[in-house]
This record gives sequence, C-alpha cells and structure tokens, in this order.
Amino acid sequence: MKTLNGRVGSGKGDFAQWIAKLGDHYERKTGLRLFPGTLNVHLDEEYRVPTECIRLEGAEYGGNVSVIWCPVWSLGGERSFCGRKRMKRGKEIILVVS
Repeated sequence: MKTLNGRVGSGKGDFAQWIAKLGDHYERKTGLRLFPGTLNVHLDEEYRVPTECIRLEGAEYGGNVSVIWCPVWSLGGERSFCGRKRMKRGKEIILVVS
C-alpha cells in the first residue's frame, strides 16, 4: 500500500453538511457511517485517486457533484477513506473521512 505524506490544512468547511445530508448514500457505498467532517491533507506530491475506487455519482442522489473514495488505513489503524470531489480539488489535496 502506498504511503502518502503531507500536512493538515484548512478547507472551505462545507463538506460536513454533505456527509450528514448524504449519510445513507455514503454508508451504502462504504459500509461505514461517516463522521460529518473531513481532514484536508495537503500532500507533499501529486496523487491521483485510482479510478477503481468507490464512486458516488451526483446522479445517484439528485445532485451535480461526484465524489471518489478509496479505502485507506489511518495511522491510528482506523478504517478510513481518502478521496476528493471530482474536478474540484487540486491533485495535491485529499479529503480523509472515517
């Protein structure tokens, strides 16, 4: 498994509302009830989220933003996901949810 290195940074602060609002959809896709918030990590190098990861397409929930999530293990051993809103974030910033 690839190790990603970076630093925690600030975000817009609005993704928590979408995790709360779309919690059932995320749980169906990931198998986890996600905490309503993200950890924004500014990576030391560019990272492309693999295309075979879990996708929540906007059309699935009546929206227009698609999200891609890849399973990861955090340093604490928690099952988590990293990803990004498609076409909305730089390739050096990922969102981590658990």
